[in-house]
Amino acid sequence: LTGMQSYTNLNTTSAFSVAFQDHNATWMAQITAAGEIVTLPVVVLVSLLAQPRLFQAMAMDGLLPPIFSKVDSTGNLRMGALISGIGMTVLATFVPFHYLNDLISAGILVAFSITNSSLVLLRCEEPPSKPGFLRTYLLAFNVLCFLTGLVMTRGDSTLLSLSFATLTIACFLRLWRKCPKSSVFGGSIFQLASEDKTPYFEVPLVPWLPCIGIFINWCLIAQLSWQGLLMLVAYIGLTVVCYVGFCGNEYGTESSRWRQQQQAEQQGYESIAEAEVSEKAET
Repeated sequence: LTGMQSYTNLNTTSAFSVAFQDHNATWMAQITAAGEIVTLPVVVLVSLLAQPRLFQAMAMDGLLPPIFSKVDSTGNLRMGALISGIGMTVLATFVPFHYLNDLISAGILVAFSITNSSLVLLRCEEPPSKPGFLRTYLLAFNVLCFLTGLVMTRGDSTLLSLSFATLTIACFLRLWRKCPKSSVFGGSIFQLASEDKTPYFEVPLVPWLPCIGIFINWCLIAQLSWQGLLMLVAYIGLTVVCYVGFCGNEYGTESSRWRQQQQAEQQGYESIAEAEVSEKAET
């Protein structure tokens, strides 16, 4: 696409067809326009099909009300599909696409940053004398990356940009020196050690590589419009409210019991109590 036109001249609505039209390739512009009409509804349909299953998994973990995990007599998530479909329809009807475009881009970049942060948490070990050190510095590193990106892309002061960049690098170096690689996956924080010794792929250069990814992601987020950033803050705030409102209360407790019951049945027991009795007898 950028081989036909400069990125500054690309049409934001139908870039391929307009680019072909500008080069007098009318027949190709018509084909690409027809392809866009066919594929866009397919993409929307795929999103609608996947969203109820995602909400079901979140409801089973206690992050959403139980109604999202209810399955009807035919095995379908009727209520989850209805609620998510109505929500998507309302958003598509009343929110301009360029706002959604920034929000979706920012959401994906935030998800990538969370993934990189999770990798650092699982592969690094915090000092035994300083519980919470790794999580605190990792959070501070994410915040500093975002502030550095804002100052570098929107600020006019070179000194201020260098100051924030220095703070970000110092935060990372302290995290790297104080939190060495853990001997087991998950470390002492999550304790995910398994008896399975099958070799698996390990991301190299941890925490260097994931932290570089975190910095790049937040710098890209900082380049979004102010409206997009405000929508991102509102979106994150909504997710925090959902987490605080549902995780850890009766919904979270019910989902935890459901998970324990599933594990007990997989082990051949009829109830959680039977599994606990058997486990105590073995020990």
